[in-house]
Amino acid sequence: MGSAFPDGSGRRLATRFISRFVVLHCLCVFASSALAQGTIAEFAIPTDLSGPKSIVAGADGNLWFSQTDVDQIGRITPDGVITEFALPTALSFPEGIAAGPDGNIWFTESVSNRIGRITPSGVISEFALPTAAAFPLAIAAGGDGNLWFTEAFANKIGRITTAGAITEFAVPTANTYPSGITLGPDGNLWFTESDAARIRELSSLLDVAGLSARDDQVKSQAANVAAARAALEQAEWRLNQKAVAASAAGLVFDVMYREGEWVRAGTPVVRLLPPENIKVRFFVPETLLGALTIGKDVLLHCDGCPAEIPAKVTYISTESEYTPPIIYSNETRSKLVYMIEARPSADKAPDLHPGQPVEVTLH
Repeated sequence: MGSAFPDGSGRRLATRFISRFVVLHCLCVFASSALAQGTIAEFAIPTDLSGPKSIVAGADGNLWFSQTDVDQIGRITPDGVITEFALPTALSFPEGIAAGPDGNIWFTESVSNRIGRITPSGVISEFALPTAAAFPLAIAAGGDGNLWFTEAFANKIGRITTAGAITEFAVPTANTYPSGITLGPDGNLWFTESDAARIRELSSLLDVAGLSARDDQVKSQAANVAAARAALEQAEWRLNQKAVAASAAGLVFDVMYREGEWVRAGTPVVRLLPPENIKVRFFVPETLLGALTIGKDVLLHCDGCPAEIPAKVTYISTESEYTPPIIYSNETRSKLVYMIEARPSADKAPDLHPGQPVEVTLH
């Protein structure tokens, strides 16, 4: 997290936000003279400079944490797998976080003045505080089955039920800036009270955040985000260009190249035959030509077909052909034949195979 410290000159020094998690694995040594040793593992958060703040163990066996600077709630498994959930409200600045008695995770939104709830599956709900600009900070589960939280600027302690009903209690002393809160062993809620100087300090920080120089920083970061998105889109486009998908489903009619063979760019590697492109070609004598029209129904039959397949005439050749060998004459014109094409219905077309002999019955 980021924090600020006064130096001797009265100026404020700010540490850089580090978006990492630190987990301490204790290796206990049972010999009485030995010291406990520990190893540290760090897990980088996907969103850079996210300002991770508070963390709590959830009932789902994972850890949940607030990401103040990017308005997100994070979840990390014991193995270090991180998932981030964006909050619905912009500039919410999530701060404190606690595990609720209902199995959900509850958190404060200091700037948007809300209490948030996120389920183990990532569904987020928000509840607005009755007092405006209350600046909720810490939150803890109480022994009464409710969640309790501090309201720094309102000088109050808040209580929210798991159904979202909020009650506020004023702190007797003015300007105490209630901050941290926890459940005590006596069943009561205990909280810290900072002084009025701290209130003025945070108010000054909020004023600084609203200066025009920050607008330039925001614009600069927005430009960086836009550039990163453009780079991502270009990378996705390049990746998509490397994947080839057929524009329609169909039977693989022919394989032009096999695995391991060199293929020139733009060269087809397979030939597909969509069902709607399957057609039957047959020939009729000149005496039946006049009875055929485009759209006329015919029936197809093939060996092994479960039933006759309906089809429609889609093409009638205008040029005659001959059944060779033949020399054309008036006496032999009955030998003239004409090519006809018919297409079966799309649901029946897969029953036919290229090159398969069929019988055609005209209605």
